[in-house]
Amino acid sequence: MKKFLLIIFILIVVIPSIFSFYAYTLLNRKVDTDDIIVLHISKDMTIYGALDMLNQQGLLQPRFLFKTVIKYYAKNTGAKLFVGTHTFSPELTN
Repeated sequence: MKKFLLIIFILIVVIPSIFSFYAYTLLNRKVDTDDIIVLHISKDMTIYGALDMLNQQGLLQPRFLFKTVIKYYAKNTGAKLFVGTHTFSPELTN
């Protein structure tokens, strides 16, 4: 019975805590660039296409984490991309 409770505790508390800490550190790390990043979003670009462009510039990494967040955020809020040119400054965090 104690083994079973220990396994349940690990599954419910420890593993999600480790993942949450990992995600938190990734989301709050500084961007490794001193340059201003300019991203042009065209009319026919998908959210994942924009994410790929940002990943190539060193932003919104790791991709798997942001892909999941963006997928659910867009689905629940109906959010869409804003067409145009967007500028990101070096002092931003992920």
